[in-house]
Amino acid sequence: MICVFPDPYPDELLYSVCARYKDLMRYPNNAIATYDFFGSETASAVIDLPNRLEHLVAALPPGHLYTADEFIDDHTMFPFYGPFLSHERAGLVRNEMRSSGENRVRSRVGAISSDLARTSYLRFCPVCVEEDRQCFGETYWHRVHQIPGIEVCPHHSVFLESKKAPFNNTRYPREALSAESSVHITSGRPLNLSHSPDKILLKIARSAAWLLTSRLEALGDETLRTRYYNSLLRHGLAYYNKKIRTNALVSKFIECYSQEMLRGLGCDIKKSNHLWLLRLLHASKTGILQHPLRHILLIVFLGYTTEEFFTSFEEYKPFGGGPWPCLNHPASHYRKLTIKECRITDGQKSDRAPIGIFECTCGFIYTRTGPQKTRGDFFRATSVRAYGVVWETALRKLWQDTSVTLREVAIKLGVTELTVKRWAIYLGLPHPRNTPRSLRASGKVLDRYRILRKPPQEEIEKHRQEWSAVIRANPRVGRSELRVIASSLMSQLRRTDSEWLEANMPTRRKSPPPIKRVNWKKVEVKLAAEVKVAALRVRSITDPPVRISLASIINEVGHRPHIERRLSKLPLTARTLDDYIESHENFLIRKSQWVAETYRKEGVKPSRSQFAKRVGAHKRQAAKNERVQKAVDTALATLV
Repeated sequence: MICVFPDPYPDELLYSVCARYKDLMRYPNNAIATYDFFGSETASAVIDLPNRLEHLVAALPPGHLYTADEFIDDHTMFPFYGPFLSHERAGLVRNEMRSSGENRVRSRVGAISSDLARTSYLRFCPVCVEEDRQCFGETYWHRVHQIPGIEVCPHHSVFLESKKAPFNNTRYPREALSAESSVHITSGRPLNLSHSPDKILLKIARSAAWLLTSRLEALGDETLRTRYYNSLLRHGLAYYNKKIRTNALVSKFIECYSQEMLRGLGCDIKKSNHLWLLRLLHASKTGILQHPLRHILLIVFLGYTTEEFFTSFEEYKPFGGGPWPCLNHPASHYRKLTIKECRITDGQKSDRAPIGIFECTCGFIYTRTGPQKTRGDFFRATSVRAYGVVWETALRKLWQDTSVTLREVAIKLGVTELTVKRWAIYLGLPHPRNTPRSLRASGKVLDRYRILRKPPQEEIEKHRQEWSAVIRANPRVGRSELRVIASSLMSQLRRTDSEWLEANMPTRRKSPPPIKRVNWKKVEVKLAAEVKVAALRVRSITDPPVRISLASIINEVGHRPHIERRLSKLPLTARTLDDYIESHENFLIRKSQWVAETYRKEGVKPSRSQFAKRVGAHKRQAAKNERVQKAVDTALATLV
């Protein structure tokens, strides 16, 4: 049993408490101390995420008020990781930290698999050291100073220092070193808060410090991703069709932090399709564990502190929260809040401003370009997509009432006089109106005002039918091919009827399996030997002889892609090919000897032109080659 266990200080690591107790009791060796703490002589002194905590609680002196969960929340790094885990994984990690099995906590929270730059030694803040010794008579290891990527003290705005107290003590894994025995007073290096990188480091440190004291419940992957996406919409870095503006996001992210800072934090942004930044945002990647530091970098980039992001996050709504007014002038509910839903799409201009589509039960549909900036925008329509039955009925009634002027009709319907005329013609109303001063309109006048474009719903229905016809005509074609076949139709449907289009698109094809990495050193040793054997085999062919060429070797060996496209990765194979490939000149010289032997066996004495033709030395290029012609003459002379 532990006799006199020291009370933990604020934000003190449990590792530090155990180290202070070991110094206080003057243990003769680390194995005995480890056994008293955790019930195992082989257990390591874990700094950030220890387990066997229920054993430690059971070994404390009678009457103590500590619990395993209190140690987890107040004196380990778990609160730093917890908010970014799923509910199930967070519960699993807690249970494992309580229990006495194998410690796999760091792998479960993603602390091992991360590429983050890891500190080699425990760190401290010189100002904190002085304050600790004044308040408590000794200093201790603070949790916030040991978080990977935290380079400054969030409380005193100075850079952290380190001494030779190893973070991962591989030589003496059971040894716990107290801060009082390891830290000596050092003058602090203050941050330059007029320097942007130093300000960012301080924001990151304060966000991490808040997480340690917040006791947050795990939000879950989907909630995190939704908040990130919504914040990107606010900054114009995402589309309303759930897509991310990847290039703009990466560019602005690097502009905010700089590649040098990201590289120093182990969060380098590389030109790859597997950026850690995008894994935080894509639904298919959110299950992949990412270190909390990377979440903090994204949260700070989006303009939040962790406290704001987790406790007071407000969803970005470019048109407010609704309900919204109906702007149908002749309706009895004009300007009343009758519209419950707003559908948002992306604008087509370069600024990609959001467009809200508002549809009332009376059939009136209008759009508004956002975001909404003033209260007056709430009752403004950018365009009208459909007027509806109520509006058309009002037009019919007013058109027949000859006591009302055309201008008054337009005012009561909330449109221009031109719109009144066009819709009257479209609805088949008598034109002009039956008033004393009206003149009969000619066909040209009617055509001038006629609405040629169909109402939105009719156009949508027409586009749906056209798309269905395209699908029927191309039953085995994928999405990419359809984008070529009917690009304009697809674009139109994506703007006006995206949900229907997605429901009537071919099923997404599975991505090809990942490319297997080739061990080129292993390949080239085997391939070089095969090339040598193939060259000798080709040379042994004598009826008729075959030139040792690249093509003949590939026919023997295979591996055409390797030899033709990847020879730069196979230097040994390239040298072997250079040694054995036969030039046309050398091949004709060798072939002339075979032709002479063939004529000798046939008992025929050919003319020189016959001999040269059979050798292949009669062609223009070979006929000019002195070595080839000399070899022909020498071989022909042996037939005399």
